[in-house]
Amino acid sequence: MKKTPLSIIYIVAAGIFLSGCNDDVFISDYAPSTEEVRLSETDSTSTVSFKASNWGIKSAFIIGEDEYSYEVYGNIYGKDGHLISENSSLYMPESEQQVKMTICHPDLRLTIERTDATHLRFSKPENMTLKTQRLHLNIGNDYSTRDISIELSPSSAYTLDSITYTLNSYYSQDSLHYRKKATTLMNFISETCSFEIAPYEYFHQEYSFTDTYSPGPNLNGETLKIFGKEAPVVPVPEIDKYEMPVMKGATMPLVTETQSLPVREEMLGIHETVTVSPYKQRICRIECWYRYFGLGFKIYASHPKSGEERILEGTLDIYVPQAYSLNKGEESDI
Repeated sequence: MKKTPLSIIYIVAAGIFLSGCNDDVFISDYAPSTEEVRLSETDSTSTVSFKASNWGIKSAFIIGEDEYSYEVYGNIYGKDGHLISENSSLYMPESEQQVKMTICHPDLRLTIERTDATHLRFSKPENMTLKTQRLHLNIGNDYSTRDISIELSPSSAYTLDSITYTLNSYYSQDSLHYRKKATTLMNFISETCSFEIAPYEYFHQEYSFTDTYSPGPNLNGETLKIFGKEAPVVPVPEIDKYEMPVMKGATMPLVTETQSLPVREEMLGIHETVTVSPYKQRICRIECWYRYFGLGFKIYASHPKSGEERILEGTLDIYVPQAYSLNKGEESDI
């Protein structure tokens, strides 16, 4: 039997393999015109051209400070504008010649459009961090992939246009919160002393802007970055003597940390008398129970340059002192 040289077998096998593959993959190079895009508020649009149409978008990701890659999600729209997928992986097969994607990220926004078979358009960039961020777009087909790097310069801050509260529809619950304080009364003279204690002076109304824990653009420390370094000051409701939220002119910064307002004047007028014998002291302990009020709110904000608008939703948690108890304690020597 005649032996065929091994090199000839390899050549014939390679020829059969190549002839059975998609000519477009090996003959047409889809290489983009650039693999680096820079966007800012003043230079907000860029279009990348491709040599061929045999490519699709595989994913989008960012590289964290820990050097790990994190996938970025977004909304995908068809060529007629209808929503195909919401807050999903940014994937587009080669067969989709026209599609639009919008990045959904707390700090970043970007619109990505495949306008035709060989053009990819980037527009409406937004970067609410204080430093340049880089987004990576993985494109290609079943045989090869490439990354396009999109550099996003920091954006200017949004303006808070208004805030609304659900004053007529809120949740409340008694004794949901509890705090205690202590004060020491000391008598350094030879006669019995009387001390006046205003229990509610030791406590405040506590306010917290919180998340709604529901899908959508909710308020949290990340979303508040859109307002820049200086937190906007917003009006807040107060709880009146009828235990109802009303707008009376109080304001506070829009931050996620707990803030406070003084208790109502009539509560500060409540006093108790405590006597202390000569050269004695008492440690008085005051316990306070709070009533909770939860009011929904919406924040309407707009960007002065791009005209983009945002609506943030959340809950304003208010804890109001409701009742107290005073333990006057036993006398002891100073």
